[in-house]
Amino acid sequence: PMFTSTISGNLGRAAEIKTINGKDYYKFNLGVASTRKDAPTQWVSVLFYKSNDRLGELLAAGTGVLVQGRQETKAYTSKDGQPHADITIWADTLEITRFVKEEKPATDDLPAGDDDPIF
Repeated sequence: PMFTSTISGNLGRAAEIKTINGKDYYKFNLGVASTRKDAPTQWVSVLFYKSNDRLGELLAAGTGVLVQGRQETKAYTSKDGQPHADITIWADTLEITRFVKEEKPATDDLPAGDDDPIF
């Protein structure tokens, strides 16, 4: 059966570009926090068709996104014999909900005697 899911979370690391059947996709892991404080973060793999080079620059670690698309779930057994599920979303839509702030250099990092900021 095919399921459609909507998931919101933060990228665990910057998106990578993967080629599948001759098409480029952004691939990233999305950390989804539970509303229960005692529950661990769930990780979901996301594949989104690469329609724009600029988007890759925005998909940095920590960026908040909302994705919607077809969900695939595969069961597997870990090396220690425990059952697990691998969830992948083939996203049709992607919305950035929170950008990662760029770090600005502290004034202590400026060279001595240089009063003008470095751009």
